[in-house]
Parts: sequence; structure tokens; C-alpha cells
Amino acid sequence: MLSAVSQICWGILPIYWKLLIRYPVYEIYAHRMLWCCVFAVLLIVLTGRIKASKTELQMIFSDPRKIAGVIGATIFINSNWFLYIWAVNNNHVIDASLGFYIGPLISVLLAIVFLREHIPRLQTVAFLLALLGVINMIWQLGQLPWISLFLATSFAAYGLLKKTIHLHAVVGLWLETIVGCIAGLIAIIYMQRIGIGHFEFGSGAGFLFIGAGIVTAVPLMLFTQSVKYLPLKVVGFIQYFSPSIQLFLGVYLYHETFTSSHLISFIFIWAGLILFSWSQSKTTLIVQPDK
Repeated sequence: MLSAVSQICWGILPIYWKLLIRYPVYEIYAHRMLWCCVFAVLLIVLTGRIKASKTELQMIFSDPRKIAGVIGATIFINSNWFLYIWAVNNNHVIDASLGFYIGPLISVLLAIVFLREHIPRLQTVAFLLALLGVINMIWQLGQLPWISLFLATSFAAYGLLKKTIHLHAVVGLWLETIVGCIAGLIAIIYMQRIGIGHFEFGSGAGFLFIGAGIVTAVPLMLFTQSVKYLPLKVVGFIQYFSPSIQLFLGVYLYHETFTSSHLISFIFIWAGLILFSWSQSKTTLIVQPDK
């Protein structure tokens, strides 16, 4: 359930970034990092997780593998965030949606290779149907879809690392944004001082910049919690919700090019989704409650 909600939130996120289209991508990104980190700190304080967070941090810094995992997750998610904003505000919403269609396929592959997760026969067929749809979309482009591939690979790798680190969602979010927060704050102060910054408390732009942190944090924390308790292959297929919504927005709201080949791919992907969901309904998933 949490994973589905997070994907719906991500699906409609292009609408929010389009509200900020008049501002430079680097300024949007700087504010996104700053206010996301601030929001995470507030959540840690308000939920009474200060002591628990200190314990988790001590656990991380005592294990080189967890340190490496956090650093890797930070690099993957931050690069993903920056490119995604750029893609949306440069009329590449469909390319971004293609990236998030490919992402679950890479997630399934990573689950098989690194986590030794098993895929039942029907789900394998569902995987192949979705793969055919994605391959058709790539083939019809006639060139390497670098935006799509980068978004797909970076987010799939991020999901794998989050699966293995086992951090509370809020603490993980804070760790992943703290470095970007410091860099973002320096950039914002510099832009404001030389007169090219657009942030002002109480203004429409100010509210949108602050809100960028919230719309980033909420779905990411929901996703992080779901990744910890669900098999990665399940999380991978649920991730088709987000690109489907984005594809709809790209075609009908932002009027980007949508050809018959896109439609064929869309049908293949959704056929795979339906088959996967039907197969999954026959399997009982044991989800641990949050502690």
C-alpha cells in the first residue's frame, strides 16, 4: 500500500515542477535539497526519534559496508533528482516516464542477481511482456535514450541499496540530503547575494521552493518503508504506476509526441502489469509492521 501511494505521488510530481519552470534547474534543485533535509529533521524531532536516530547513526558509522551503502544511495538518488527536474522542465516527461518503466525491470534483475529472489512462472511471463513493451519504445527512438536509461539505473540501484542498508525512512532521508543541503544552502545564499536568486519568504515562489522539499520527502519515505518489507520484485512492478501517470500527463496535459509505437508499448506493459497483479493476488505477502 505504501509503495503504491508513493508511486502515485511521483506520478503527479511533474505538475509541481512545471510550476517552477521559470526558474533555473540548479536553483530548484538547491531548494529541493535544503528544504527536504529541514523537513526530515523536523520529522525526527516531532516523532520523538532523536535517540533512535543517534543509535542508527552509530550503527552505520561502525559498519564500513553501511557507510558505503549510504554514500552510494546518496549519489544515486541525488543525481536522479537533478536529472528528473531537468527532464520535466525541458519537455521530456515521456522520456522520464520511459525511464521509470525501465527501472522496475532493472530492479527485478538486481533482485535476482544480488538478493536471490525467486520469480514464479506467471510473473516471469509478466516480466517478459513488460520487457517487450520497453524494448519496442527504445527501438522506435532510433537512438540511445540516455535520459531514460540514467533515471532507470540510478533509481533501481538506489532501491537495491535501501533494501540492504535497513535504515528508518526518516533517518535515511536525512542522511541522503544532508550533503546536498549544505551545498544547496551555500548556493542559495550566493544566488541571493548577487541578485539572481528568486527566493523570498511569503511569496509564491518561496512557498513553491519550500514545498519542493515536502513533495520530495513524503513519497520517498513511503517508498523506503515499503522497500524494507516487500520483496524487491514486487516493489519493482508497482513502480509502473508512476510512469503510467507521467505518460498520461506528458501526452494529454503537456502535448508531447505520442505515436502508435508508444501505444503498442503501453499495451504490452499494462498487460504485464495485469498478469503480475493477478499472479501476486494468489500469493500471501507477510508485511512486518513499522516499529
